[in-house]
Amino acid sequence: MQLKRWIFTVVLACASVAVEADQTIGILMPLGAKGAELGLRSQVALKMFQDNESLSDGRGEKIRFVIYDTRGDSAATVNLTRKLIYDDKVLAIVGPLFNNEAEVAFPVGVQGKTPIVMRLSAKPGIAANNRPWAFRNALTSDKLVGRLIDKWLASQHKPIKWVVALVDTKDAFRNRT
Repeated sequence: MQLKRWIFTVVLACASVAVEADQTIGILMPLGAKGAELGLRSQVALKMFQDNESLSDGRGEKIRFVIYDTRGDSAATVNLTRKLIYDDKVLAIVGPLFNNEAEVAFPVGVQGKTPIVMRLSAKPGIAANNRPWAFRNALTSDKLVGRLIDKWLASQHKPIKWVVALVDTKDAFRNRT
């Protein structure tokens, strides 16, 4: 369902761009190896979107999707992002899914002046460092974890002074005073 909303958002955002031919949206997701289950679910959602939506931009031009398997791998993601931008000439890219992939895909999107919409990345600064071409649809870990910890602490029956949250490769500590 979230993928459907993002694709619809990207389609609407790109509909205002003047183009002569059919429009292409690139999709980067893991279909094999790391994260394959997430990618396969996203692929099912994309198929449902394609089957149930009129894939036109409102001017009679068809919207098509080019899907590539990143395998959750940074090197593959860089190459596939370049392929989507320079060979497939996509209007925008939805994905990739993971922080490590976003860190390498976003700079390629900036260089190719192609918007990339990330669905899962929660690492702070990844999208902000690559504006105006990079976007994400997830709370960053620093914003999400604090709220979760506060909620959990409020539900405890005894006072807890320190909580340790392991986020990514760094340890994040939050002191409740």
